[in-house]
Amino acid sequence: MLLSLLNVIMSNWIDFALYERAVRLVREHRVEYLSNARALAAVARQEGVGAQSLHRWVVRTDIDAGDRDGRTSVEHESVFVQKRRRSRFELHSGFRHRASGTAII
Repeated sequence: MLLSLLNVIMSNWIDFALYERAVRLVREHRVEYLSNARALAAVARQEGVGAQSLHRWVVRTDIDAGDRDGRTSVEHESVFVQKRRRSRFELHSGFRHRASGTAII
């Protein structure tokens, strides 16, 4: 499910196969480099993507895999949906109050 969620989210920006391959290469080869930054830079250059973008992808994958603390993609999407619903409700509620002449406190 997570891969399909990421596939939908990222389909407008990059090829998902490129994303998967670049992240896999960093995760497999980071032990061969002196630092994580050097591994990211090497793979980013090889795959033709930005090092900072690749860093975000690797961090996101590590969080989703449970290797790093943080909010998973599914949790992030859930919070995003809740905020969107709340803002729509508040917008609708505000219109209703203005139309009836009552104030929102």
